[in-house]
Amino acid sequence: MKQLMLLFCLICAIPLSAQDIKGTISGKITDDQGRAVYEADVFVYDGASIIGSATTEHDGSYLTNRMLIGTYRVQVIYGEYKHSWVTNVPVKGWQDTRVNVRLETKTSQPAEDVSRDYSGGSVLQSTKKK
Repeated sequence: MKQLMLLFCLICAIPLSAQDIKGTISGKITDDQGRAVYEADVFVYDGASIIGSATTEHDGSYLTNRMLIGTYRVQVIYGEYKHSWVTNVPVKGWQDTRVNVRLETKTSQPAEDVSRDYSGGSVLQSTKKK
């Protein structure tokens, strides 16, 4: 009985709520030739609000700030490349979600964003966003 009471006291002393559980998004950004992209801007959106951001390192890698668990959209912006979006990116508690993006070169036609869906640990379904 004493052990059960001690366990109960310990559990109550450590408040855990969904708001305390956070994760990160990281990955690598490359150009259309597969070369690392330095100083690309990476933004994480919850609806219309930016809740996280990062800038890529020399090797194209990035790591966002910690954010609450949920499902988000990731946008990558860099120079003369099309803006890339990855949708349905899951952030899980105390975990890092990898999102690697290969940028596409803009054409002479009106620039369109590139949108991909994150599913099962990889970026899938390349489509044009209108």
